[in-house]
Order: sequence, then structure tokens, then C-alpha cells
Amino acid sequence: MLHKSKQEYSLHPHQHATESVAMSSLTIIETILRDRQAFFDEIRQGQELHAKMRAMLISSIAFLALYGAVLGSTSSLWQTLSSAVKLPLLFLATLIVCAPTLYFSIRA
Repeated sequence: MLHKSKQEYSLHPHQHATESVAMSSLTIIETILRDRQAFFDEIRQGQELHAKMRAMLISSIAFLALYGAVLGSTSSLWQTLSSAVKLPLLFLATLIVCAPTLYFSIRA
């Protein structure tokens, strides 16, 4: 299997070779799909964890809002807007409730 270098996936030509693959918020999904092994190796090595978490959180919120809007679009404009706001909030609330349990179960 051919693996492209990190620089080939970069969206910005001035990005350094040591920087992680395209950490802009909405391209994180493409990065994971194109080179999953390298992405998770970087996580295991602790490379740019905050940037990766931020990008995944922002892309999750954006795509959940889009999905909520699609779900609400079968009714009315207000339902579309309401669902676009409520769905990301629901998932963030779930994250806040579950994160401590996951953190402490991993540490045990």
C-alpha cells in the first residue's frame, strides 16, 4: 500500500513538514479517512493532541448542526433552525456527562 507523506496532504504550501496533516477543523475527517494509521500513530505519540481535539470537536459540531438542519427541514424553517442547534447541544451534553466516567475507567 502506498502512503503519501504528510506534506502531500497539506492544504497550505507554507506549512512545515513537522506539522500534522491538515489540522483545519473541517478537513480532519478527510485526514482520518486518508491516512488513519499515521493519524492514530500521532495520537499515540502525543503529537498536537489539543489541535486534533479542537478540530474534531469543531467538525463534529458543524456536521451535527448540518444533520440536525436536514432532520428539521421536513417541518418548517423554525424546526430546521431549532434542530440545527439542539442536536449539537445534545451530543455536547452527552460528552460532558460521559467524559468523567470514561476518563476514570481508563485510569483504573
